[in-house]
Amino acid sequence: MTRPARRTSSLGTAHPAAPSPIESVPAPATPPTEAPTKKSEPAPEGGKKKRANTATFYVDPEIVARARGAYRYTQGPEGYRSFSDFIVRALEAETARVEAKYNDGRPFDALEAGTLSPGPQAN
Repeated sequence: MTRPARRTSSLGTAHPAAPSPIESVPAPATPPTEAPTKKSEPAPEGGKKKRANTATFYVDPEIVARARGAYRYTQGPEGYRSFSDFIVRALEAETARVEAKYNDGRPFDALEAGTLSPGPQAN
C-alpha cells in the first residue's frame, strides 16, 4: 500500500503565527448610498451642508433623566440616531405646536443665537 502524496500548505514558508502582509482591497465599484431620511431638506445656497449649532440651556435634572430614559427605550422603534436627534425632534414638535396655536401654522421669524436674554424672564 502506498502513502498518499503530502499536501502543500497554503501558508508557503510563512509561520502560522506570523502576521500576514496587508493586501490592498479594491475600492467598491459604486459609492455606498446614505439611508433615506424621514425629512428631506433643500440644499443650502452654495451647495455646502449646514453645520449644526450647539445650544446651551438649563433643564431640570428630572426632565433630562426622563428624556434620556424615553430616548433609550424607544430609540429602536422610533429610529432616533442619537440623543441629539431625539432632542431636535422634540424641539421641532413643540415649535410646530406653538406656531400652529399662535401664528396660524406659519413659522415665526427666526432669531440668531445670542438675541434672547439669559436667565428667567420677568412677566
